[in-house]
Amino acid sequence: MNCVWTVVQSSNRGDIEDDSTTLSLAQDIASSLGWSSKVVVVSTPTRPVDEELLRGGVDCTVLEMRSGASGDRHASTILLMAGKTNLGLVVFRSSVWADDVACRLAALLNTSALTRCCSWRLSNEGKAVFLRPVLGGAAVQECECRLGPCVVTFALDRAGKPEERGRSEGMAATVERWKEPPGEDDAMLRSSGIANGDPLDTAIDDADIIVAGGRGIGGEEGFGVLRELALALGGTMAGSRIAVDKKWIGRERQVGQTGKTVHPRLYVACGISGSSHHILGMKDSDAVVSINTDRAAPIHRVADVRIVHDYRVVVPALVHALHEHRARNRQQ
Repeated sequence: MNCVWTVVQSSNRGDIEDDSTTLSLAQDIASSLGWSSKVVVVSTPTRPVDEELLRGGVDCTVLEMRSGASGDRHASTILLMAGKTNLGLVVFRSSVWADDVACRLAALLNTSALTRCCSWRLSNEGKAVFLRPVLGGAAVQECECRLGPCVVTFALDRAGKPEERGRSEGMAATVERWKEPPGEDDAMLRSSGIANGDPLDTAIDDADIIVAGGRGIGGEEGFGVLRELALALGGTMAGSRIAVDKKWIGRERQVGQTGKTVHPRLYVACGISGSSHHILGMKDSDAVVSINTDRAAPIHRVADVRIVHDYRVVVPALVHALHEHRARNRQQ
């Protein structure tokens, strides 16, 4: 029987809840094709896995990799783990790391990688067909993998949210552990680290993290404060229509009905009241944090985390906490 492998990274909490949508989607594919499924959780010494937090009902292997291992090393180790398993499909949640490892794994499997897919369907022949945006999202390409295993990454901001499968009572996942084999990392290129780019150089259209400001920011100087948070989060910056009209931020960064519609994993709204026009542009964000001194501001109604305080106090405190958190992780 063919098998669907879902490869995810453990979170800083030691769980894989950030990938729950990808897990559900992969299980839907396996169920529809009549294949078995397995989850591979990649962990490192700084991001260990708490087995009690893993989702139930699916066989799981925790792959312990060294910190800083290359994409080549991850791909070759996953292939070694597979052994004689009849791999039919390997699924990742799209990210810089996942797209890199997926392409390298596909090369080792002598197959193709389909990155940033948005959905899938069954063909008339009962095969999986994967859909991915092309031409800047103006069209959708349908791809069917006919020979050998298929390696796919799904972009959560486009993949929709299939119904999640909760933990079955009394059913615990079978968890085994696999350690990266000894030996040198033979990658031709090695990463010496990742530096966050300028938040104003990154487009907001497909950004995972957006820090946005509105009238309450007060001026260009206030956007300088928000820039520090965007840098610390590795995100980009946006603004409301008022902020754009006042030329505090460029028009290409306007979010809302007369601007752009965004769907990041995290949207931090600072000094934004939350007009219906603005909310239409960011309501599909996975998580929203609102920072506003007005307790009755409409933005609080759509926020997952509401902070009623001055952004000039909250944002520097958040930046400081993020820097301290990273410093502790580097010491571990």
